[in-house]
Amino acid sequence: MAEKAKRSESRVRFGVEFDGKPDGDIQLTAYAFDGRGTFLGAAPVRQGVAELALRGEAAASARIFFGPSLRDQEAKPTIEAMERIAAYEPAWRYDPRLDIQKLLPIPSDVYQFWPICRCRVRGQVVRPVKIGSVTVKYPVQNARVHICEVDKIHWWIERLPEYDLFRLRDELLEKLRERIPFPFPIPLPDPPPYEVFLKTPIDVGGPSPLDLVGLNPQPLPPREFDQVMLNPQPLPPRQMMSRMDRVALNPQPLPPKEMTLFDSLPGAVQIALQAESVGVIRQTLIDHATLFSPLWCHFHWLHTWLTCDELAVVETDGQGRFDTTIFYRCWGDHPDLYFWVEYFINGQWVTVYDPGRACHTYWNYVCGSEVTITITDPRVPGIPGGVDLGFKGLLVTTIGSGVCVKDVPTSGAGVGLFGDAPFGATLDLRADFGMTDLRAAGIIYYLWSYKRLTASDGFTGVSDTWHPFTEEVIRHYQFPPPNPWSGPNYVAYPLKKPNGLYEIPPTLIPGAIRMATISEADLATGYFVTPGSSGSNPDAVAGLYALKLELFDSGGNAINWTAHGVDVFIPNISAPLNTSFGTHHAPISNRILGGPSGTDTLAFQMVVRVDNNPVVAVLHTVELNGSPANPNCGFLEYTNAASDLVNLSFQAYHPHGFATFGNGVYRGLGVGLPSANAAGKVTDTNASNPAGINGYNRVGNGEYSKSIPVGTLLAENTAPPMTPCSQAAFSQNLGVYAMAINGYGRLEHLDRGGVQAFALAQQ
Repeated sequence: MAEKAKRSESRVRFGVEFDGKPDGDIQLTAYAFDGRGTFLGAAPVRQGVAELALRGEAAASARIFFGPSLRDQEAKPTIEAMERIAAYEPAWRYDPRLDIQKLLPIPSDVYQFWPICRCRVRGQVVRPVKIGSVTVKYPVQNARVHICEVDKIHWWIERLPEYDLFRLRDELLEKLRERIPFPFPIPLPDPPPYEVFLKTPIDVGGPSPLDLVGLNPQPLPPREFDQVMLNPQPLPPRQMMSRMDRVALNPQPLPPKEMTLFDSLPGAVQIALQAESVGVIRQTLIDHATLFSPLWCHFHWLHTWLTCDELAVVETDGQGRFDTTIFYRCWGDHPDLYFWVEYFINGQWVTVYDPGRACHTYWNYVCGSEVTITITDPRVPGIPGGVDLGFKGLLVTTIGSGVCVKDVPTSGAGVGLFGDAPFGATLDLRADFGMTDLRAAGIIYYLWSYKRLTASDGFTGVSDTWHPFTEEVIRHYQFPPPNPWSGPNYVAYPLKKPNGLYEIPPTLIPGAIRMATISEADLATGYFVTPGSSGSNPDAVAGLYALKLELFDSGGNAINWTAHGVDVFIPNISAPLNTSFGTHHAPISNRILGGPSGTDTLAFQMVVRVDNNPVVAVLHTVELNGSPANPNCGFLEYTNAASDLVNLSFQAYHPHGFATFGNGVYRGLGVGLPSANAAGKVTDTNASNPAGINGYNRVGNGEYSKSIPVGTLLAENTAPPMTPCSQAAFSQNLGVYAMAINGYGRLEHLDRGGVQAFALAQQ
């Protein structure tokens, strides 16, 4: 008896019966939730009994559902999931005296819809990177893909209040009545869950747009009430088609050149959409929901009505692919799936792809078809890292993601520059190691160091010693999740060791599943905090800097690379790099030589020009014939528009010429004046860049000036039927832009600019 009481306090048993006789064996699971919808537990129904772990008050207030088993319990069931699988929630009262709680039989109109179908969901997450004129889509590994099922269209249309229903109808009619040339230029989302309305131009008298429109290239489950008007899928037999379906498939003559989507609708649908009856409008939108689904994208206020239930969270593999199985009720539509993606950035999961359900839902997803998700968030690495090269050596690749080491000369013209741009801020230096082979040979550590070579002019030599990098460097490794419902478990592994050296990353650490690239931090081998990136006098520490990469044995001794059979390579193409780029041996200019022969490789080196100087941008007072504006009223008062001259002047300057500028003058509400504009490098003159400098005279430290007739400023770029002004207000806009980069982009915080106004009036 005591044993029975103990069991009833910790386990609650339910008797499960069916109203009528089901066709075949139904595999059921019992699900328990508390009053707030928190999942408490689940248990299979065996021989008509389900036993759930419920104690005390939890048993008395629990909500119990019975339905088909969900997918391997990889995600905690939700109340929304119960609705999705049409689970049955009985009315019941907990009686602690009973060994088995009594429930009414499950109704037949519930369990007849419980057959569950499996659906494979496959895809790949990629990030496009432009290499020259070619865009390459790199796989994004270790991304977290959330797979959600969007509410059926008819569900949210049924819930729309009357006001919103009429608003949807009116805006839909407005969009349908727009004149659209052939082919319909409707933009596609990426990935495209549906096809463009018309793929090919249509001749007059040709097939109806309804014959060619492809809103969903996916097959639907067979059912008699499918509307297939705008769906290029195999059609059901004629006897299964409604009268409305047959009307939609009849060819209709089209006007030449253009038409509207409304014109292509069957007459009965046109009439129903213009009705004033709430019921007629609602039912018409429901009946033809798939037909109109591409247009929901245009109604932003509608997006909040499209909720979704998360079915699974999967992680992409090394090729950016994901593959999982979901379940849905066989008797209903295929799932309408929406995907959003997270990436691990700076120690936390961050959403990097969530384009909106209205435009990017895969209505009636074709099970097994591959979805391509294209991420453009710049925080997501464009190429995979953590590569074990498979030989005893290393490959020094890039600074950041955008500068290949081969494109930064170590000597000669342009030494240390990327094109004509210097470097600043913090540079992350990327390299891949032959991790297994180097560590097997006892080569365990590496170290980056820097040394200043010249003064800020880039020519005058200075004396300096090597300074080791001190910034922390990490790699991430994936560990098994602590429980089946947890997401991926990543652990940061510091490479910097107490001896001041950095460990060559091991391919695995104890307990880890694999090395993972989840952020840009997993691609860097060292961080060069460039001198002058903080402080008040960046020019005092600007100049050429040498960067050195050495290798060390387990005792912390620098090794002779040649003597140990270690080689070093660099890419043979410019960044950004793709997964199949070629390599070649690092040239002599990228090696520090020595050893017994004097020609042994002792370290890798590169040279960068560091310049964190901000630019100078100053707008000088506008003058008329050498005099400033009237101090009382602020007008430049002219007497002769043809001979009076307006002098425009400004300063655009960088101490070493690493900047560009743009000066624009506008009249009235934004009329551009080409004669007053100028653009180029801050070192440009009329002789070096006549078109860009546009007649401005340059003197001293980037002082530019030009005199322009009043009449030109008042009349230039006046478009008919407007006439030249006799007086006008103007704005002068100056921007000076630093050219320094950090390997990811330009250092915009070094930019400067300004705006000033002036006005011309006849005296």
